[in-house]
Amino acid sequence: MGERKTCWVMMSILVFSIMALTFSSVFAEESAKEAADNGSRLTKEGKYNEALAELNKAIELNPVDGDVYCLRGLVYDHLGDYMGSMIDYNKAIKLNPKSARNYFVRGNAYFLSRDYAKAIPDCSKAIEIDPAFELAYFTRGNAYNFSGKYDEAIADFTKCIEIYPQDALYYNNRGTAYGSKGASDLALADYNKAIELDPSYAPVYRNRGVIYYNTHKLDPAISDYDMAIKVDPSFADAYNDRGTAYTEKGNGNQAIIDYTKAIELDPRYTLAYINRAQLYYLKRDFNKAWADVRKAEGLGYDTSQDVKFIDMLKKASGRQK
Repeated sequence: MGERKTCWVMMSILVFSIMALTFSSVFAEESAKEAADNGSRLTKEGKYNEALAELNKAIELNPVDGDVYCLRGLVYDHLGDYMGSMIDYNKAIKLNPKSARNYFVRGNAYFLSRDYAKAIPDCSKAIEIDPAFELAYFTRGNAYNFSGKYDEAIADFTKCIEIYPQDALYYNNRGTAYGSKGASDLALADYNKAIELDPSYAPVYRNRGVIYYNTHKLDPAISDYDMAIKVDPSFADAYNDRGTAYTEKGNGNQAIIDYTKAIELDPRYTLAYINRAQLYYLKRDFNKAWADVRKAEGLGYDTSQDVKFIDMLKKASGRQK
């Protein structure tokens, strides 16, 4: 009887222990989910340090949730900790290798760090898992575009358009790929469609202006640069490009105004300094020309690509710098 009682007590203790562990596990999972939800909400609110603290807590409570690692990787990206984000994306993929999203976010991180050779296979894997993943096509298309693989880029942007034909950005980027391979008419058609879909998208006016400029249609180019600036008055590229078009038209004074505005908006805009320096040279204002050249060089601009201009400036000014 004593043995039976002892056995019952032991079983009771064992059952109690199992029940305690079960409730502890449920509590941990609920606490982990709450922390993860808080982290997600704080990320959406842009409170990245607070989000990181919550996600760290969620991972501590449940270290096998790939979704949380993925989200923490995005937070690390926002905080500029790219090594930390990559560690988390790798962990998320290891925990859930069938998640298209996990491959995509890592591929997008590679793309943003300009490692296009690694971005492309990750996006391809995401597409293999989910053939309708339009953002994976979009990021891969951009990676192809920056890698000079314009036909592949066009194919990916075309797929994006097939999936969602109402996004102006897809037409804009396909137009850029067409423009890069010299298909100006196709580029213009895409830019026109992008403007039809979203007349408030400033970059597409600038991009169409570049096509007009490259085909020697200066007045339409300037009109498009005007529109880009009207839509986005802080658009430094549009001021610089309009300055180039005014230079081509022989209106150097207006061009200098535009280059100066581009520099005001982006003080590290080296090309605008060089463009303005060339106009100061033509006006024989050599001190200002050299000041702009020195500023561009100080910002890392390689003046060896402008040897002819620099040699002319040296000869005309009687100075070496």
